[in-house]
Amino acid sequence: MTDEGGKLKGLETNAWAYLNITHPICAWATYRGVLVPAENGAHGFVSVWTAGRLHKGDFEWLAIEAELEEVRRRHYPHRVSRLIGMYVFPDLTSAERALSLNVKGFTQEYVSEIYVDGDVGTDAALDSNWITFADKGELPGDWHHRYWTGVPFPDGNPIWEALITNRTYVLGTDIRERAYRIIEKYMPSTLPILEIGRLSAVVGSDLGNIACRLFDDGDYVASQHLLDMRDANNPAFLKRLEELQASGHPVRREAIDVGAEQGTFGTPDLGRMEFRIAKDELLGLGIFSQLTGNGAKFTL
Repeated sequence: MTDEGGKLKGLETNAWAYLNITHPICAWATYRGVLVPAENGAHGFVSVWTAGRLHKGDFEWLAIEAELEEVRRRHYPHRVSRLIGMYVFPDLTSAERALSLNVKGFTQEYVSEIYVDGDVGTDAALDSNWITFADKGELPGDWHHRYWTGVPFPDGNPIWEALITNRTYVLGTDIRERAYRIIEKYMPSTLPILEIGRLSAVVGSDLGNIACRLFDDGDYVASQHLLDMRDANNPAFLKRLEELQASGHPVRREAIDVGAEQGTFGTPDLGRMEFRIAKDELLGLGIFSQLTGNGAKFTL
């Protein structure tokens, strides 16, 4: 797999996703070209989607997710948790039907071809209609089990989604270019580390990836967004990066030159994305109480 000017070569589309690049972390990940799973739930890591909903204080959504997570944990631990999994559509028809859900970010301009490493698998498909109609109070009492076992919603038009923890590659050049322009407009000082992050992804490193974890903060549950710099002093990684550039691989010089002009490079302002939620607001839901398996791991 190579990345030539933003387009990943040697990979074929096997799923679709809505990449809402108006969200800065999504724009960042989209340009890097690799969507990295949430550390398989280790140390309280959750998906960017989950972190975003928590940040908004969307407790109606959280109550539904609490029920689903409890059923998954007790009866279907082999299923990927909705708290950490990435949502993808295994077929284009489902991706297009999802436009009718009126979910923010689900618009035609954001639908993207992706390659899921290891494939999606037909047994991973779940009908998202169950979630859509969950808050209408018209579903059977066992709807959570029907969702997790892949039973289609009885309207005849399933919208199949898959929850994955596989690495996922963004295949489109247009959306990656648009993502770059958004970062350039709103976070121009970060362009050097963004470009280094893209090159790092090509050589198999997570350097430059942004992740979110939840942690116990007294009477609150708090978030912490982290920029992965673990490979910054890794000799093997640095050698691969040097070899990539020596091979003539495309490098966005205007991005790197920003750092030269500044004498340093900026990092994303992740502090404005952080949040704290009082435990009293979460205890009644039970969603973060002693979660195990693929969910966030800490106890309230």
